[in-house]
Amino acid sequence: MGLKLKDLLTALGDRSRDSKYFLDKKSGKMYCIKVDNLQSADTKEFMLLRQKEPELCVEIPKLPSEEQYKDMKAFLGTLKDIKLSERLDRLIDGSGSYRDFLDGFAGKENEKQNWYNFRDRRLKERLQSWLKTQGLGNEPLL
Repeated sequence: MGLKLKDLLTALGDRSRDSKYFLDKKSGKMYCIKVDNLQSADTKEFMLLRQKEPELCVEIPKLPSEEQYKDMKAFLGTLKDIKLSERLDRLIDGSGSYRDFLDGFAGKENEKQNWYNFRDRRLKERLQSWLKTQGLGNEPLL
């Protein structure tokens, strides 16, 4: 079958509230269902599949904000630039937003790329764990 890693990571990391992602466990196809586009061909195809074989359709969970926060905090511990680490920590303290965190990398593009790499590794680990719970742990990720 083969699962599309990039698409699955996008679904797991999506922070929007108006969309849900589902995986067809048989074909590996992923469906993005958006509240404002319920008449799309993909949505209709998914609804038919879900009606016929509901056990094949699993919702891909979105990563909770708390987990994303933990990842940001863990990343701060990897930084050698103490001033950058402290600045980013202040930005996410309390009700800090992810956008503030990203903006805090201004002028530090290498470190920002390191964050994306770190985040993607964490997402991939979580994704692989979730796939195992769905009986898809041995499926190749493309």
